Amino acid sequence: ALTVNPIRAVLPVVSIVVMNSIGSYVSARGAGLACPDWPLCPFPGDELVLLEFTHRAFAIVVLLAVVAVTVPSIRYGGVARKLAVLALALLLVQIGLGGAVVLTALRAELVALHMAVASSVLAAYSMLAAVLLWRVER
Repeated sequence: ALTVNPIRAVLPVVSIVVMNSIGSYVSARGAGLACPDWPLCPFPGDELVLLEFTHRAFAIVVLLAVVAVTVPSIRYGGVARKLAVLALALLLVQIGLGGAVVLTALRAELVALHMAVASSVLAAYSMLAAVLLWRVER
């Protein structure tokens, strides 16, 4: 049986919500190009550089939370494995899109796609958390 701590199951969802919120704030503040290169950031810099750097650095927190739930889910198999693989694939696409958004100087179509995939990543990890929590409760 799959044994995943309920907190570990929900942690990716919480970290992705925080990440998406930071990303929205970065966009609203016009800080998307404060770090004109990707993945590097001219740190330290002004407030906008710090904000964009925070968005990029928090991606590491998300990645750690995701790995902590994805690895056991893949090992377990079934629906959990399928959702974990889908969610991880979406996350990797999202990371690539983040870089493309910066490298194309915030090309509108890529920014929109980046936002859409962010929502998809959140949905996928929310479904995975629901599956894992359902298995823990049973």
